[in-house]
Amino acid sequence: MKFRITAILTIFLIAAASSASALESKTFRGKSYTLGKDETVSGDLFIEAWDVNIDGRIDGNVYIHAGEIKFNGEVSGSALIRGFQVEVGGVVERNAFVNGFEVDIPGTVNGDLHVGALEVDLSGNYMSKTNAEAFEIVASGEFVGESSIKASELTIANGAVFSGDLTYSANTLTRSPEATISGAVNEIVAEEKEECDSRMGFFAVLWIIFLIGFIIVGLVLNKLFPNFVSGVTERVFPQMLNNLGWGVLVLILAPLAVIILLFTLIGIPLAVLITLSCLIGLYIGEILVAAATGGLIFSLFKKEGVSYWIKLLIGALVVFILSTIPILGFFVGVIIYILGIGAIKGYLVSLRKGAK
Repeated sequence: MKFRITAILTIFLIAAASSASALESKTFRGKSYTLGKDETVSGDLFIEAWDVNIDGRIDGNVYIHAGEIKFNGEVSGSALIRGFQVEVGGVVERNAFVNGFEVDIPGTVNGDLHVGALEVDLSGNYMSKTNAEAFEIVASGEFVGESSIKASELTIANGAVFSGDLTYSANTLTRSPEATISGAVNEIVAEEKEECDSRMGFFAVLWIIFLIGFIIVGLVLNKLFPNFVSGVTERVFPQMLNNLGWGVLVLILAPLAVIILLFTLIGIPLAVLITLSCLIGLYIGEILVAAATGGLIFSLFKKEGVSYWIKLLIGALVVFILSTIPILGFFVGVIIYILGIGAIKGYLVSLRKGAK
C-alpha cells in the first residue's frame, strides 16, 4: 500500500513540475524509436514505443517506456527507463531509474543508480550511490559510492570493485576472490530480517483490508453507475495511448489550476475541490483499470459471460501483486493511475461529443 500512496504523491509532484516545462519537452508515441549516433535532442524527451534504440545525445532528461530498450547514447540529465528487456550501455550524467524483467547496465551512471528487476547485470561504472533489488543480481562493475543490494541470488563476480560501503541481503551469495571491496561490508542479519518480516506481516494485513475495500467500492460503483463503469472499462486498453494522453493532460492542468487558485483568496475552496476530485478520480480509475485487466485476461482465454465481480477480483489481484514488486511496482502504479483517470476523462469527452 505504501507504493500506492507514494505513487499518488509523486504523480502530483511530477505533474506540477512538468506544467512549467511541458513546452520544452518532446514526446514520441509509436512502434519504434531510433536516435542515431550523430543526432542530438535538445530538451526533455518522452518515449512510448515497442522498441527503442538510442545512440545519440539528449540534452535534458529522458523518460522511456518500451518493450525492448537499447540505450547506448548520452543524456545530460536523469534517465527514467522501464521495459521488458533493458540495456543501458551509454552515459547518464545525473540519476538513473531503471526497471524491467531483464536489465543489463554496462554503461556509466554519474549520479545515483536505482534499479529493480527479475534479473540484473551490473557491469558498468557507477560513480555515486547504487540501490539494486532483484531476484538475481550479478555485480562485476565499479561501484564508487555506497551500495545497497537486495537479491535472492547475489554474485559478486571477478572484476567487481566496491570503493564504498556495501550493504546486502541475499539468500545465496557467491563472491569471487578477485573481487575488491574497500569499504565496510554489512549483511542484513537474521534479527533485522525477522523485524522486516513482522513489518511485512503488518503491511500484508493492510493489503488485504485495502483489497477488500477496493472490490467493495468497485461493486458499488457498478451497481449505481453501470453505464459509466462499462463505458470506461471498455475503452481502457483498446484506446490505451489516447487514455494515457488524457491522463497526462489532466495531471498537468489540474495541479497548474490548483497552484493558480491558491494565489487567490476566493479560489482556495475550488482548489481544494479540484484536488479532492483528482484523488477520487485516481482511485476510481484504478478500480476500473483493474476490472478492465480482469476482462482482458478472460478474453485472452476466450472466456465469455464472466460476471463483473470475478473480472474485478482477478484484475485487482493482478494490479495489487504487480504493485508489490520493488521499484517496478511503483512505476506500474503510476501508469495505472494515469491510464485510469485518462480513461475516465476520455469517456466523459466522448459522452459530451455524442450529446451534441
